[in-house]
Amino acid sequence: FEVSATSVRVVSRGGLDPSLLSEAIDAEVADLATGALLAGGRIVCGVLRETELAFLFSGRAEAVASAAVMAVAIRGGHVIVALGSSDADHFRPDMGTLFLSFLGDTVAQRLAQLAAEAGD
Repeated sequence: FEVSATSVRVVSRGGLDPSLLSEAIDAEVADLATGALLAGGRIVCGVLRETELAFLFSGRAEAVASAAVMAVAIRGGHVIVALGSSDADHFRPDMGTLFLSFLGDTVAQRLAQLAAEAGD
């Protein structure tokens, strides 16, 4: 992807596996930061607002000019996967998202496996 920053955020909506809780962000906090960005489970590619970048990339936000962001449902919440580029044209709204969808699903599946292993 040739990205400048990556981010994986776990968002709790209640009932999240306890092994993920230490890394989880409350849903209200995530919703305030991202607004309707991830409504409907869509994948968003392009230039994001400063508040969205700060939430997703924390200290690396200033290095991100465009991003690809997806939310994937997991039991008790969802996982936000974000890829950021310093090139404003790297991620565009008109680009295909099939591979990004696969990446998001893979991350969510792996988190579920890790949670199951921690519960054993």
